[in-house]
Amino acid sequence: MGDRDVVADAAATLTACFTADEILIAIPDSTGPGFISGSAADSAAPWNTAAAYALMIPWHELMALEAAVRERAGLRPILRGGSLGNRLAALADLVKIARGLSDEEQSWIARQMDRWSQLTFALPSVHQLPQWEEIPAQGGAPDCPYCGTPNLRVHKALSIVACLYTRCPSMTGDVRSWAQVTGTSPWAWVWEDGTVQP
Repeated sequence: MGDRDVVADAAATLTACFTADEILIAIPDSTGPGFISGSAADSAAPWNTAAAYALMIPWHELMALEAAVRERAGLRPILRGGSLGNRLAALADLVKIARGLSDEEQSWIARQMDRWSQLTFALPSVHQLPQWEEIPAQGGAPDCPYCGTPNLRVHKALSIVACLYTRCPSMTGDVRSWAQVTGTSPWAWVWEDGTVQP
């Protein structure tokens, strides 16, 4: 598919969505069922129901997609648990396996992932807030520790720092790395491998 790995790009986007959903699921809905029914007396769930759906629906379908792609490639199925680590491992395996498939099959896999990502992008807590912003820092924001480019951005609402360079290598192989913000003055964030910036 030329220089662009569409499955890897779609997996990186879906990883960002999983990361956001994991954070948002702990933030209760402020609208609750009453927002839909029109009754303000209805109580809200003690979690973010929409974020839970945005996380669990893709997880269920991801397992089915991985099984189908592994079968298509002549590989045995893998049974995985429901942790974020297992989701990321499934995505990483899909990216690797897809490279041996046709361009048409790769495009189809990427479209499935993009469709699941839309569930997160549609969440009010995601699409109604400012998205990725430049990181405020004296003398300029630091470069990405993995690709060395000045493409680090912060999503303040989710307290996540990410490199938005589409070809940025990841510490997990094919899935983009994300860092959790640990401070605001001065800014600091920690990557999954323990790297601390700035």
